Amino acid sequence: MMKRILDYDEMNELLNSFDKNVIKKCEPIGYTNFGYPIDHYVYGNGDNHVIITGGTHGAELISNIFVIRFMEKLSKGDIFIDSSIYTLNFVPFVNPEGTVIVTKAIRSLITPDMSEDIVQTYCLTYYRNSQ
Repeated sequence: MMKRILDYDEMNELLNSFDKNVIKKCEPIGYTNFGYPIDHYVYGNGDNHVIITGGTHGAELISNIFVIRFMEKLSKGDIFIDSSIYTLNFVPFVNPEGTVIVTKAIRSLITPDMSEDIVQTYCLTYYRNSQ
């Protein structure tokens, strides 16, 4: 079964569902011209810092989802990274406005209630037209 595309709001709902004792939301690192926060999350408190970002380019939704799903696995304990050795800094939406624009455009064509067959037809048509 195909997983459906999450929009910006649904991605944020998922981020807000994580165990706050494992993945801590920090103050935004900044705001966009239209006031969207550039959110920052932290896992661990070790001396070795790693920065993991997604959504630098608005059309790259796969990177947002990769970062969010990775954070989800950490939050649930499905992945072990020694939090006393590493500090992971997450910025799932470097370009939140781009993510909003792209997911709103997709949602206007592919609604959550569409069948998988219709969604695949839209995607295949888009792919063929892009050739």
